[in-house]
Amino acid sequence: VEEKQIPELDEAFAEKSRDGAYASLEELRKSISDNILESKKRQIRDDLREKVVKAVIDQAEITLHPLIIDEQTHEMLHQLGHLLEQQQMSLDQYLLMTRQNRNEYLESIKPEAEQRLKRQLVLDDVAQQEDIQVTDAEIDDLLFAYAQMGQQIAGTDEQKRSLTISMRREKAVTRLI
Repeated sequence: VEEKQIPELDEAFAEKSRDGAYASLEELRKSISDNILESKKRQIRDDLREKVVKAVIDQAEITLHPLIIDEQTHEMLHQLGHLLEQQQMSLDQYLLMTRQNRNEYLESIKPEAEQRLKRQLVLDDVAQQEDIQVTDAEIDDLLFAYAQMGQQIAGTDEQKRSLTISMRREKAVTRLI
């Protein structure tokens, strides 16, 4: 019979946590409480952002041609393939695990593809109407932040263009709220 040894929740435990970052059990408790509160605030903020964007999308009258939706589903399939490669799995293995063929998978993601396209169009329209701009300095700061997190991005023109579009859309969401 195995028995788990649970350490005492005391000052010594607090001092051992995070290599002595906490001088007392009270500091450790406060830090945990602050982290939980911040996480809840972030979740509420994210939920609000999504509700606002969804409401704006729902109000917009957008009709998308089926070919555009098909193009987006293929792009999503391509992105999934890259994510799976990073986890040493092929797209075919994934489809086998999910018991779908390529066409079934593409069909299953069409609603999400349509929502993504509508979201992009609405946010691009908001950004245009609000004259939202992204400066080269903001992109350089973003590339620097990625580098600080250990995610080196080459900063090619195509990557900068993509980051600019994403940041402009993010600013549009913030403007809506």
